Amino acid sequence: MISEMTSVWIIYGCSALGLIWALANWLSVRSIKLVQGESEPSEYAGLTSNEGGANKIEIMTQIGEYIARGANAFLVQEYKICFVFMLAMGIIIKLAIDRGGVSDWATTLAFWTGSITSIASGFIGMRVAVYSNYRTAFKAQTSLAEAFKVAFRAGCVMGFALTSLSLLVLNTLIVVYRRVYDFEPLDKDNLKNADCDTKFDKWSDCPQSGDDVTSHVYECIAGYG
Repeated sequence: MISEMTSVWIIYGCSALGLIWALANWLSVRSIKLVQGESEPSEYAGLTSNEGGANKIEIMTQIGEYIARGANAFLVQEYKICFVFMLAMGIIIKLAIDRGGVSDWATTLAFWTGSITSIASGFIGMRVAVYSNYRTAFKAQTSLAEAFKVAFRAGCVMGFALTSLSLLVLNTLIVVYRRVYDFEPLDKDNLKNADCDTKFDKWSDCPQSGDDVTSHVYECIAGYG
């Protein structure tokens, strides 16, 4: 059976690989240049044809820029509402759930960390979707197969980046909380493990306190979701 630290590093490794793969696909999508005659014309030829091709590509680029501006405006307004909700909900969680000691803000901080991670993920997803949208349309003028590749790679960026980022932050949060609770005063009135004698003052002093620490850490981490 693998140790706890080995599991932690495996998770970090998987997160890193996911982010690297997302970056590789992003660079592939980004490398697509909207240039007249980039691909051989086919039955789908339209924007890449010589007649008026450059003007059509310019129009497509402008439309892409308008979509990007609209997406940014939407995100700004959405995040204003999200931050108000995060603040209000965090206060409710603090008053209703969190207790005293080192963990006084544990669940609240986990909730705020999860919210910020979600916001960052949403921003990445929106940017990738807008950026790849008209590049997919451009490729579709000459090859549906190439257009599918662009769309698929953009989907890989969003899927792997968002999943890996969320897993990376969650794993880090668990590691930090485990370290914090090791030095928290022992909650002698709410011990799940009767073998943890009340003569101990800290969780880390009691060899049998592992289950109690793990249980409480994951109760606090639940706010991350």
